Amino acid sequence: MPEEELSKIIELNEDLIENNENLAAQNQEMLKKYNIRSFDVVGAIGAGKTAL
Repeated sequence: MPEEELSKIIELNEDLIENNENLAAQNQEMLKKYNIRSFDVVGAIGAGKTAL
């Protein structure tokens, strides 16, 4: 298969990372306002995250 068929460039009309960071900042401010602590739970499939 020629190389040009193996990949495709997709142009985005917005900065997805910037948008995500703005939403994260809004969430962080809301949690801080109501004195809510949060944390990320990261683990492999079957590691027991749901059991927490």
